[in-house]
Amino acid sequence: MPNETMTIRSQNTADREIEKSRRPMTSLEFPAGLGSTNSELHSYIEFKVLKESVSRQELRQAFNTRLAGLGVGSENKSVPPADPKIIKTNTRIESDATVRLFIPENLSLPTAAQYDSQTMGTVGASMTNGVSGSFADLKDIGAGGNLGQSALSELVQTGGNLLGGGAGDVINQAVFNRAANAAKYLLFKGIEFRKFQFQYNFVPQNKQESINLEEIVQIFRQAMLPDIVSVGFYDIPQSFQIQYILKDSTGKKVNELHKFKPSNLEECNVSYGANGRFTLTKDGYPANIQLSLTFSENEQVTRKDIPKGY
Repeated sequence: MPNETMTIRSQNTADREIEKSRRPMTSLEFPAGLGSTNSELHSYIEFKVLKESVSRQELRQAFNTRLAGLGVGSENKSVPPADPKIIKTNTRIESDATVRLFIPENLSLPTAAQYDSQTMGTVGASMTNGVSGSFADLKDIGAGGNLGQSALSELVQTGGNLLGGGAGDVINQAVFNRAANAAKYLLFKGIEFRKFQFQYNFVPQNKQESINLEEIVQIFRQAMLPDIVSVGFYDIPQSFQIQYILKDSTGKKVNELHKFKPSNLEECNVSYGANGRFTLTKDGYPANIQLSLTFSENEQVTRKDIPKGY
């Protein structure tokens, strides 16, 4: 009986700790009055913690169904049940938790494509030209020579390169009185995931704003980090949906600057103090907080997304 009592108390304590870890409010904002009309705070940026993607849930369900068809499941004694001491997914931030902040001074819309240059050389250029055009065009390869002469130039240069120190270029220019055509081409490699950085300098005006800032930072940091779900495995950090909420002075919503794909928070840097000193408010909270957030979209933006506002 004593053991049972201790177990109950331990479970209650664990439940309270889990509830405490989920304490941040569903919706937080800074500063107070954000979104009010007839003020410079009528527009803001919204960060919403997302649920797990539907595709991932469907994939897991299909996988579990497949395992069940193979006779692998909780009924199989060879598969141990989940250990509640190890699996801690219930410490994740509640989905749809929302943080609303004023729009920072500088906004950017990055777009980057990856390219790489490749050198074909004279022989490669000759072959490419022969495939894409007629064989009669091969005589135009190089500086007025034919394919045989261009190939000879390539071979002489290759032999010179074996000597090191750019000897091939020296031989090519000394013997043939010309510089080898590099035949460079720009090759498309792919596109980058867009990154967005938001820089904030917070100066709370009262105790409630200080408390809200403390919980806002906690939401960002807790959602961006994984937990250990079993030995050697993390769960996946939560992602965010970011959105500009732009309104005119009357409160009417206007067009967005641009949309965001679901994003993961890569960096959340917090520093306290300003002008070379650390100060506290009369309530004992930091009087000045700098917050730097770096998000990376987890879906690529392609040509078809541009007319949609991305």
